[in-house]
Amino acid sequence: MGLQVLSGFMQNGAHQNGGEWTGGQVLDPETGKIYRASISVDAGGKMLRLHGYFVVPVLGRTKYWQRVE
Repeated sequence: MGLQVLSGFMQNGAHQNGGEWTGGQVLDPETGKIYRASISVDAGGKMLRLHGYFVVPVLGRTKYWQRVE
């Protein structure tokens, strides 16, 4: 509890559904490794798209976090 897993993001222009943030980092809590990352909001603000990567965005993976109502 209280572990900061996302940091350093800056808003990068307008995205069709709310926003995109780049230049940040994501912590993998299972391994303790830190990766570069980008975040965008999809599905009318109900879905957060998190793309974490190593060196270049092609070498990464995307996870979707759904907002709980």
